[in-house]
Amino acid sequence: MLIASAGYTELLQLNLVATGQVSTWPQTQGGVRDVLGVYAGSLRQTGQDSYEVDVHELVAQAGFVVDSERSLDRWIRQTATYVALHNSAVDPLWTTVTGYYSAFFAANALAFACGSGFIRLDTPIGLLPKGSFELKLMASSAAGHVCIQLEKGGGSGSHEASWRRLIELIRIAETTASNDVRATTGFGSLRSLVELPRFLSVFRNDVNYNTARSPYTASMWPSKLREITTVAELEDEVLRSSRNDPQEWRSELIGLGCVSLLLGLYEDFIRRGGKRDPRRVRRQAVAFAAVDQIAWLRP
Repeated sequence: MLIASAGYTELLQLNLVATGQVSTWPQTQGGVRDVLGVYAGSLRQTGQDSYEVDVHELVAQAGFVVDSERSLDRWIRQTATYVALHNSAVDPLWTTVTGYYSAFFAANALAFACGSGFIRLDTPIGLLPKGSFELKLMASSAAGHVCIQLEKGGGSGSHEASWRRLIELIRIAETTASNDVRATTGFGSLRSLVELPRFLSVFRNDVNYNTARSPYTASMWPSKLREITTVAELEDEVLRSSRNDPQEWRSELIGLGCVSLLLGLYEDFIRRGGKRDPRRVRRQAVAFAAVDQIAWLRP
C-alpha cells in the first residue's frame, strides 16, 4: 500500500512542515495569497524573478491548509461534472478537458498540503508583480517562522509548472531508499501517468485547441471511475497502467491517486491535533456521497 510505504512518510514530513497543527477556522481565513498580502512589506527580491518572505509558521501553515482544502473542493465538483458529462456522452472532447481539470485540482490540493503550489496574482502585492508564481515553503533562520519562496513563471506555462512540481513530489516518494518494490513501482507508475507518452498539459492543449478534432467523430471511453471502489483497486490500476491506454484514463487515475494520498495526509493532520473547518468537512462529505464513483473515498 502506498500510504503505508516509506515514500509516503517522506510526503508526510513535508506535510508536517506545511500544515503543522493549525486550525482552518474561521472559514473566511485566507489562503497563501492573503498571507502574502499581510506580509507584503516584508517581501525580499532574491533574483530577477525570485522573491521570499519570512512568515510566522502558524500563519503560513493556515494559508497552505486553506488552499489545499479549496483545491480539494474544486476536484470534487469538477469530478462530479466530469461524471455527468461522461454519463450523457454528448461531448467527448469537453468531457476530456473537464477530466483534465479534475486531475489538475487534485494535484494542486496535494501540492499545497506538501508546502508547494502555484498561484496567480492579478494585482501586485508589495514587490511581487502581477503574474503566476511557483511557491515553496522552506526553513527560516527566524525562530518560529518559515520562508515562502516564490519564482515568477510565464502564464502560458503555469499548468506545466504545476505538473512538474507534482512529479518532483512523487519522485521524492518514489526514490525513498527503504521503499518496498510495490511502493517504488507504484509511485513510479503514478509519475509516468503525468509525463508519458507526453505531458498531461500537452494532451489537454491538443484536445482543447486542435480544431482538427471533431466533436462529431470523437467517441466516449469506458471510465475507470466505474471500476475502482477501494484504494487497493486504485493502486492495482495505477500499476497496470500503460502509455497505450486511453489518455483520459490518465486524468482519472492521477486525480484519484492524488486525492487518496491527500486524504491520508489529512488523517495524520487530525491525529496530531490539527483541525479542519467542520462546515467544509460536512459539505465535502455530502459532495463525495453524491457521486457514486468517488463516494468510497469519502473521509
